[in-house]
Formats: sequence, structure tokens, C-alpha cells
Amino acid sequence: MSSSDSENASTVERAEKTLENLENCENNVKQMAENGRLLPLLTSLLEGSPEIQLSMVSFLGELVLSNDVKVFVAQTAGSALVHFLRSPNMQDREAALKSLNPISSYEASAKILVQVGVLPPLVKDLFTVGSNSVPMRLKEVSATVLANVVSSGADFESSPLDHDNQTLISEDIVHNLLHLISNTGPTIACSLLQVLVGLTTSSSTVLNIISAIKSSGATISLIQFVEAPQRDLRVASIKLLHNISPYMGQELADSLRVTAGQLGSLIKIISENNGTSEEQAAAIGLLAELPERNLGLTKRLLSEGALNVVISKVVKI
Repeated sequence: MSSSDSENASTVERAEKTLENLENCENNVKQMAENGRLLPLLTSLLEGSPEIQLSMVSFLGELVLSNDVKVFVAQTAGSALVHFLRSPNMQDREAALKSLNPISSYEASAKILVQVGVLPPLVKDLFTVGSNSVPMRLKEVSATVLANVVSSGADFESSPLDHDNQTLISEDIVHNLLHLISNTGPTIACSLLQVLVGLTTSSSTVLNIISAIKSSGATISLIQFVEAPQRDLRVASIKLLHNISPYMGQELADSLRVTAGQLGSLIKIISENNGTSEEQAAAIGLLAELPERNLGLTKRLLSEGALNVVISKVVKI
């Protein structure tokens, strides 16, 4: 080794030693994490005192992470974050949820979170009411994280939620999701509709969701969201209806025929002159899947001006 190489190696070694010494201070660890050196923070999160661990989990939720780093964090600290999410201490659970939210937004890291057991505490927080219930603002985060992990396409059929081996696609669980969708605020309802969109996108889970929707009698409740003033809620609802329409075309046609307003709202969405938005595409797909020979629905479509809308769209194409 040349003298220059030896000096460089010595400099690197001293720099690493300096960084290791700096890692003994909590504020230094946080500054390092902000500048991309995340391992000291994760080490403190895994091995520090309870107070230090909570501080690191809370700070992790404030960082902007690249997708590669989200995967690394999920692999390194995913189990620890799930452990915090199971804690009876509300502060622990809030910190965990805020860290899990961005990590769950990337498909690869979301799948890792499912593998390390994030689903049971998420679902429990959403369904629990009473003195042990988390505040509504945290239920909103739980619903968002659940929607994120479902959109990852992980295997939910073999991911039990409890000792009875119920899964996210078990009838009772879907019934609870449907009940919560109809009896909560628009933020949670939107996220849980996105959960059902994800589960009905997969051929391996869609029939379970269809069966639960039918047995719960939730068709009309789901259709009513077509008129929601919140665009995200409306889009999620129409996407779900589009996904289930190949299996429930007759039920949807009958419900749209007898309910007031929803059919007209779908046609209004399609007629909007802003190109073909995601919302319009879902609405067009939904109407296209409805039975062609349903005379009552056909009359309603004509009375709502659907023919003129379709002709207008075709001409613009």
C-alpha cells in the first residue's frame, strides 16, 4: 500500500470513529438521519431505552424517505414498528402509525410490513370502539396504511388477523369494513373503499368480497357514494362498483334504476369536458358492464340523456 493510500484509509477510519462517537448523542443521530445516515437511528430504535426508542420512532415519521430506504427500514425495523403499534400506550401507537404511513406507500416495503404482521393491529384499531379506541385522527391514518398495504398486492388469504384465522377477505371482516364505510367520516370511508377496490382487483379475492357485499345487503349503500361531494370518495366508490359489476351487474342495474340521483350523477361525470379522467373511465366501465336487456335501466338511461352524452363523447374522439 502506498503512503497516500495508507493516509486515505487512516482518514476514513478516523472519520468513521468520529461518527460513531457522535452517535452517542440523540440529536446527532437525528441530524445524521436527516442527511441520509439512517442506520444509527434504526439502531437506537431497536436497542435504545424505551424513551429513546419512542423518540426515534416519532422522528422516523418526519423523514422523507426514498423508495429504496423505505424497503430498508421495513426490513430492519418493520417488526419493531408493529410492536409499537400493538402497545397499549397511545403515544407509542401514534408514533408507529405516523412512521408506517410513508413506509407503506411503496409496494415492496408494504409487502414486507404485511409479512411482519402489520394487518392485525391495523384492523383492530379500526374496529375497536369504546375506552380502548384510538382517536378518530389515528383511525384515519390506520385506514390509509391499510389501503396502502392492500394496494401492494400482498397475499391476504394467508395472513391471519386473529386466533380464529380470519383474514382480510373473511366475510365477518368485510361486513365490518362495509359497516364502517357507511358509518364514519369521508376520510376513513374513502380509504376503506380503496381497500375494497384493491381486494376486488385481484381474481383470487374478488369473489370473497362479492359474496360479503351480497350477504350484507350493502349494494345501495355503496352506490350512494357516487353522489359524494368529495372527489376522492366518489372515485373510490365508482372504481369499486366497476370492479364488482361483472359479477353483480343485475343487482347494480336494479339498484341504480330505483335509487334517486346516482345514475344521473354517473352520466354527469361522463359528460364533463375535461378529457377522460380516472373518474370518467371508471364510470364508463361501470355502465358498460350493466345488463343490456334491463328495460327499466335502459329507459332511465334514455331519460337521463345518456345517449346524447355517449354520442358527444364519440364525436370528440
